[in-house]
Amino acid sequence: MTAPVVYVVEPDSRLRALAARVAEREARAQVAAFETLAEARAAMSADAPALAICRWSDEAGESAFGLRPPGRAESPEAGAGPYLLILTEAATPERIAAASAAGRAELLTLRPFDPEALANRLVLLIWGVDALRSRARDRARRSSGRAAPGPAAAEGAPSAEAARDGAPVLPLALRRRLDAA
Repeated sequence: MTAPVVYVVEPDSRLRALAARVAEREARAQVAAFETLAEARAAMSADAPALAICRWSDEAGESAFGLRPPGRAESPEAGAGPYLLILTEAATPERIAAASAAGRAELLTLRPFDPEALANRLVLLIWGVDALRSRARDRARRSSGRAAPGPAAAEGAPSAEAARDGAPVLPLALRRRLDAA
């Protein structure tokens, strides 16, 4: 199976490099990184990326939705361009509504930026819920082997019985997302 292409469009070079590493390593994607939306759009060919990670708008005032072919954004079936994972400082009701209305787009807040949340979102969007479940089980197994014994843990922490049984315990937010899928 060919790895999907993911565009990372981010003016901050450190965040761009981090997002690209997460996409390559965790989502097994081919990554093309750009500083501006105009550079990304110019690099697009008929074989557009499956997904783009970008800001709501860039310093030149271009919108993330500009990565989609004109006049086809309303029709996802007609090849409306990449799925947009939009990095935003704040997920305001207006931005949530706009991303929802645009279709094939969702928001990921930058404060705090969570590489693990980005990795989970990419694996789910690119490879599906079964791959995300597998990734979550693998990460839970690895972390349970490193967990130090301590006082009663917060909700979602591994219980002594689960650790003995070898059953991975997933973070609460990830369990909710998997249950909803």
